[in-house]
Amino acid sequence: MEGVPLAVSETAAKADFYIFGVGVQLGTMLFTLSVFLLLMYLLYRYALGPLLSVMQKRQDAVERRLKESEERHAQAERYFAEAKAALDASREEAEAIVARARHIAEREAAELVQAARQENERLREEAKRAIERERELAVQELRREVASLSLLVAEKIVQKHLDAESDRALAERLVQEMGALQ
Repeated sequence: MEGVPLAVSETAAKADFYIFGVGVQLGTMLFTLSVFLLLMYLLYRYALGPLLSVMQKRQDAVERRLKESEERHAQAERYFAEAKAALDASREEAEAIVARARHIAEREAAELVQAARQENERLREEAKRAIERERELAVQELRREVASLSLLVAEKIVQKHLDAESDRALAERLVQEMGALQ
């Protein structure tokens, strides 16, 4: 064992058994194992436990926020769907109102046209009746005038009782007088 340092060779000489060619002392191994286990217990108890607790709380908080976010998202989708449905309903109602208003306007326009036609027809009939009344009045007036003139002619003929030639001259004169009266 010439190139091996003295401390290693002394340790190797005191080894209780060998693992993979390395000498192991049972006491040192048990001491190291117990220190390791104690250190693991202390780390778990004072460091890892609180660390896991903090991590669990943080995970719970993240999950809670995620759940709240999903609920808000679902609620927002419901609100959006409700708003869209309300908008669609409003649009349909507005279209129905416009259609009703258009129908009413068309009906009222047709009624106004019909009323104007009826009024026009009524005025035309009234004008025809008025013209007919005026014509009848004019005919009656003309008859009265003719009767009056006939009486006047007869009266003058009877007063003068002249011969046929003078009667003819008298009739012509009366016709001229009647023409001047009109």
